[in-house]
Amino acid sequence: NTINGCDSVVHVNLTVYPTYSNTVNAAICNGSSYTLPDGSTTSSAGTYTDTLPTVNGCDSIIITQLSVNPAYDTTYSDTICSGNNYILPGGSSVNASGVYHDTLSTVSGCDSAFHITLVVLPVSSTTVSDTICNGGSYTLPDGSTVTSSGSYPITLQNSFGCDSIITTQLTVINSVVTAIGTNLLCNGDNTGAVNATAANGVAP
Repeated sequence: NTINGCDSVVHVNLTVYPTYSNTVNAAICNGSSYTLPDGSTTSSAGTYTDTLPTVNGCDSIIITQLSVNPAYDTTYSDTICSGNNYILPGGSSVNASGVYHDTLSTVSGCDSAFHITLVVLPVSSTTVSDTICNGGSYTLPDGSTVTSSGSYPITLQNSFGCDSIITTQLTVINSVVTAIGTNLLCNGDNTGAVNATAANGVAP
C-alpha cells in the first residue's frame, strides 16, 4: 500500500497455534462403561473421535480406540462320590452338596464368575453272610471264587458310579446242618436219608 505515492511497510507478527491429534488405546471389561474425552460414556468397542478446543481456540482431535474384553459368567453342575473332595475353579476344596460361587480374574483383568451346583452321590456298603460245605467253593460278587472261611470285601460300582462295597462273611462247615424244611447237603451225603430224617423231624 502506498500513501501519497510512498511505500508503506506493514509488519505483521503472525502466530500459528498448533492443533493436536492424539490416539488413545483403551480397554474395558464387558459390562463396564468408558468415559470419552467429551464426557459421554460408552460400553461398546469401536473408534471414537472427539474434537475439543485448545486454550488458544484451535481444534484438538482425540481418537479413542476402545476394546471390550470378555467377562464370563458360567453356571454348571457336577457330581462327586461321598468321601471325595471337589476342587472349585479358585482352588478351594469342598465335599458337601450345595451351590458354590467362585470369581477369578481373566488375563485381561476382567472378572469370571462361576456358579457350580455340586451333588454328592452316595456310596453303599453291604454285608452278606453265607455258608458252604467243606470242599466246596463260593462265587463272590465280582466273579472270583473262594473255598475257605473269611471276610471278603469286594468293591464294585453302584448305579451312581460310586464305590459299592459288598463284604461276604463266608463260613465253611464240616458237618451237615439240617433244619426242618431246609437241607444243607455236603459231599458224600445221602440225599434220600437226609430228606427222610428231616421229614420225621429228626436231625441227623
